[in-house]
Amino acid sequence: MTDRQNAKAGNDAQIIQSGRDTYVGFTSQQVRDIVSELQKPQLEAFSAIARDVVDQRLQAFEKLVLKSFADGGAGNREAFREPDFQYLLTKAQHAFARSGDEELGEILVSMIETRSQEIGRTRVSLSLNEAIEKSAQLTTEEFAVITLCFLIRYCSLAAQTIEQLANSLKSFHELTSELRSETSSYEYIASLGLGSVGVFRADFMTCMRHTYMTLISTGFDIDQVDPDVRSSHPELMNDILKPCKLNPAKYQLPFSKHIDLLVYANKRGWNNDEQIQNLWNIFEATALTPDQFKDQVRPIFPEINNFVFIWDVSLLGKLSLTSVGMAIAHGNARRCGIPMQELSTWIK
Repeated sequence: MTDRQNAKAGNDAQIIQSGRDTYVGFTSQQVRDIVSELQKPQLEAFSAIARDVVDQRLQAFEKLVLKSFADGGAGNREAFREPDFQYLLTKAQHAFARSGDEELGEILVSMIETRSQEIGRTRVSLSLNEAIEKSAQLTTEEFAVITLCFLIRYCSLAAQTIEQLANSLKSFHELTSELRSETSSYEYIASLGLGSVGVFRADFMTCMRHTYMTLISTGFDIDQVDPDVRSSHPELMNDILKPCKLNPAKYQLPFSKHIDLLVYANKRGWNNDEQIQNLWNIFEATALTPDQFKDQVRPIFPEINNFVFIWDVSLLGKLSLTSVGMAIAHGNARRCGIPMQELSTWIK
């Protein structure tokens, strides 16, 4: 017996040789064959009078899926080995066949891509499974509401300056064109189990302070910090008292959340919670006022007044999303070209 191996592959095949087993990966043609095979029952489920339309829609959806799973695409071909993934794909095909809506097709494919990276029975995969089915029941307005809520309330964008934050908010503005003043959209979202409307409202600036304090602080003076704290923890103070981004003559903290300061301080041996809270209060009080924030953002995002108004007068500030709602919003944000972290960042 020898370790010599001979392998031949067709033009599309991928063969990886090893000393023991030989593993053959999925090819583009195999993916195409599976997708086409799964489409057949979808077509047969409709009467003859509707089949031409359904066939056209399924062909269009197939092109979107194959593009995602082609070489260099975001999809993981190995997911096609999983029965649950194939079942999910048939649900997506059926959803698109019923409507033919281009936006829905792109959102479905975005979620399929993410689902293909999640092998096994996890909360992420289960949430995506349900999200794909529920997406077929949403209008453009519900997609906009869910996505805007997700981006403002749940996401921390990769902005290092207020100018970068303004550019990100500007990219979200198109979503507001789909919003209406009626509450029916929020009630419908709740009825589908995608979110709930609470009693308390998180106004726009509360969301900004919660996530972007390091970008919207106007700074404080060093003598505002307790002298006992500065003398007791000089190295720590040197590490966390940074020049303010909006006013380098003053100071700010490098944390956007109180809990982050608390955890970091405790790790460094500063365990006086009252002193830590006092420092945070000093920092939080330096946040831009709503008018100051708009003035800072307006040169880049002229529509900021309307954007904030829509958030504050609608039910967006009262809406909380479930894991399924987040999965849909994440998929739509990716479709819009907004850089997103892994969905597991939000769905543990």
